[in-house]
Amino acid sequence: MHNLATNGLVARTAAATVAARSIAVSGTGLAVANGDGVAANPTLSLAAALASLGALTPAADRMGYYTGAATAALATLTAFARTLLDDADAATSRATLGLGTLATQDAAAVTLTGGSLNGFAIDGGTF
Repeated sequence: MHNLATNGLVARTAAATVAARSIAVSGTGLAVANGDGVAANPTLSLAAALASLGALTPAADRMGYYTGAATAALATLTAFARTLLDDADAATSRATLGLGTLATQDAAAVTLTGGSLNGFAIDGGTF
């Protein structure tokens, strides 16, 4: 039996050796009440935003997202959505969507090469 001179949680630190310890948290998202266990059991609690994600029930093809500062929901993640999410950049995403070079044109200076234009009106402005 050991006789400690301090209050706190007791932890074995080596063979036949114990020491008082406390539970501490650095950063944000997790809080500890009564970390040394003197008054009662320590209590760990998550920040409301993390708790809202933790309250969701994970399922296949679902993705968590925030609907407010401390509320969350699950969205269905379709096979098509996954093909966009794994794209590394905008150019790859345009290819996944089947968009050609016209998708990157400046609206004030569109360049068309080959093909034909059908079904548009010319307003009589500058050409």
